[in-house]
Amino acid sequence: MGFSIVPVAGAALLATVLRAPPRSGAVDLSGAQVQVTIHLAPDPPKTGPIPVEVVLTDNRLRAILVDDVRIRFGAERQPPQTVTANPVAPGIYRAEVTFLNVGRAWLEVIVRRGASTGRLTFPADVRPNI
Repeated sequence: MGFSIVPVAGAALLATVLRAPPRSGAVDLSGAQVQVTIHLAPDPPKTGPIPVEVVLTDNRLRAILVDDVRIRFGAERQPPQTVTANPVAPGIYRAEVTFLNVGRAWLEVIVRRGASTGRLTFPADVRPNI
């Protein structure tokens, strides 16, 4: 009986991951295509503080180093805010955002290398933190 919990929990987690919208896209930085992928925990996000990880790679999935990564975010009834993502490993940057309300929200990743800046916006559906 205890073994039946594992497949059900695994199926629920898989279903949640599959429902999450794609959070990846490419930006052009000084003529180079940079793949930007963000990970939220949890996804979909809940109200309160949410860790965000930004992963930057080239088309061969090699880490890309940049000068600055910022995350601008907002939601219905929440004015936009901007946080700086800190490097934790080559091509990986982390920050924390806080969603105050349930509903539609967005995250804009702003990547800068030299004089070149790329921006990508991703939707989010914030759920209650129960």
